[in-house]
Amino acid sequence: MGVLFILTIAMKKPDVHLKFSLSGHAAPVYCLEQGSKPETVFSGSADGFVAEWDVLNGAAEKFSVNVGKPVYSLLHDQEKQVLFIGLGTGDLHIIDLLNKKEIKHIIHHQSAIFQILLHNKNNHFYTVSGDGTCCIWDRNDFRLMLNYPICSEKIRKMALSPSGDFLALACGDGWIRIFETSFYNLVQEWKAHEMACNSICFLDEDTLLSGGKDAYLNYWKRNGSLIRSIPAHNFAIYDIKELTGTAVIATASRDKTIKLWSTDTLSILLRIDRKLLDAHKNSVNALHWIPSLNRLISTGDDRSIKVMEIK
Repeated sequence: MGVLFILTIAMKKPDVHLKFSLSGHAAPVYCLEQGSKPETVFSGSADGFVAEWDVLNGAAEKFSVNVGKPVYSLLHDQEKQVLFIGLGTGDLHIIDLLNKKEIKHIIHHQSAIFQILLHNKNNHFYTVSGDGTCCIWDRNDFRLMLNYPICSEKIRKMALSPSGDFLALACGDGWIRIFETSFYNLVQEWKAHEMACNSICFLDEDTLLSGGKDAYLNYWKRNGSLIRSIPAHNFAIYDIKELTGTAVIATASRDKTIKLWSTDTLSILLRIDRKLLDAHKNSVNALHWIPSLNRLISTGDDRSIKVMEIK
């Protein structure tokens, strides 16, 4: 009788180096977005300011927007050079970056705008809010096309599938809801977490990850079948980011840590905390990845922006 050998190949632990710890905001920072140049990022804070940072050289850019109220979300339409700023009040400010002026101020949502997402192919952009609605807007004239009441709880995050054919919502009632993006019909929904579903990320057209207030990282088929459930953090998971060009996924949590996971196996590769490097002192709220620089940028309630090189 032959002997069956099972070979398990452990993925090499990523090398993480803290390049810069940037400061300047006077209150917690809630969001990050690609900046006006390949090496910059925008940040939005509860202090009412949007700032821009050079993450290659570790310096503040000569750019700021003061909207006077907490900034919860940002979207940079790089093709049109327009910056969308979503506020805790539900207001949406739209800034022409080339001419450095506001071109639209939309008052529609009744509560905080938690995310703004662009669909290039459809020429739409989406907003989700603490009022439980998802809105579809025209990218060119900023016209409201559809106001979709989803649930009675907050909607914190959404994600497009790689093809752009599906839009997934992470809902505060613990459900994931998936819509097709031609007519925005609901095609799938399921209970994903016992408490709020806070974050979501497609890995490919048919699988996705969700992070919950229950601190679990759940791996799903798009039809709602659970592949794996991982007790990933000690407190709520606020962001999930696939590090394009690597085989790594990053999660950010209220427990003050960032964790790196194998895309292939979802095994833990590294816990980034203050024992490892000068990491965040409080909740980690947002992540941003710049693949051309191998830079992972994080921010949170301690007001700092951490720039890490990952190899």
